[in-house]
Amino acid sequence: MLGATIASYADYPAEVLADNPVAYWRLDDVDGSNVADSSGNNNNGAIDGFEGSIMFGQTGLIPSDTANGSITLAGFDRIIVPGFEKIGPNGFTAEYWVNVTQYPAACCDSLVSDGVSGGDFFMMNYLIGPGQGTNGAIRPHFGVPGTVSITSNADPLDLNTPHHVVTTYDVGAGMGHVYVNGVAILSSPVVATLPAPGTTGNNDIFIGRDGRENRPSNFKIDEVALYDFPLTPQRIAAHFEAGTGGVAPPTNYEEEVLFDNPLAYWRFNESDGPQTADISGHGRNATASGDAIFGAETLVPPDSDS
Repeated sequence: MLGATIASYADYPAEVLADNPVAYWRLDDVDGSNVADSSGNNNNGAIDGFEGSIMFGQTGLIPSDTANGSITLAGFDRIIVPGFEKIGPNGFTAEYWVNVTQYPAACCDSLVSDGVSGGDFFMMNYLIGPGQGTNGAIRPHFGVPGTVSITSNADPLDLNTPHHVVTTYDVGAGMGHVYVNGVAILSSPVVATLPAPGTTGNNDIFIGRDGRENRPSNFKIDEVALYDFPLTPQRIAAHFEAGTGGVAPPTNYEEEVLFDNPLAYWRFNESDGPQTADISGHGRNATASGDAIFGAETLVPPDSDS
């Protein structure tokens, strides 16, 4: 199965639109005066800032359509989309392609976020900074009350490499998930209170610096889509495959295992216990007992995980 070729796929935007996103910014605009929403819901945005640190018309990040533009953020300028309801009764999904050019120097760098202020957020996607987990890894952060962040011990995103990133919150399962390049790399229980209509769920959306973390951006981003429900693993894989033109082969041990859709997969890479996460996407988290010691040297060389 590894390296298999699939005969044909729908084009990437067709796959995204088939799932009825509440907003979809292809980021192929000529400038920042109007950042167009391709979902049909008219959730258009615009540049906020005067540094000139956002560059439009960059090479697209999806391999199947590099001619479609992307944007580079290299400073404090950002894109703001006026508020709209984006969190449904079953949860939400945030999806985007990102190419990180520099890891955060402090906690943390906002990618796509609704973080208006320190206590007003629900759909935040950050790159973790030093002291928060693995520097350069993806962290979704869920809102107040019931604030829960998935503190990631997953591998960081490789620098100067496009990645397809999807984060979901599934209310029914009580789980948050992080997918990179079509596979779930992190899953964790989430106990959070959905915001009432017209409150936090109606926050502005920030692409780049948000209202919580006043830090410069250092990444390229493309094809940002939001959904008011959690996409299934099958649909996430279909989006990734449409973006790459086929199934990309795994590049490390973790991806090799996840490629074969295990029923459960515990990496045992937590710094301490007793909980250890199932990253298969099935939520079969475990609890250690007895004299288990976490943080020991890995048995899978070469791999920096514990």
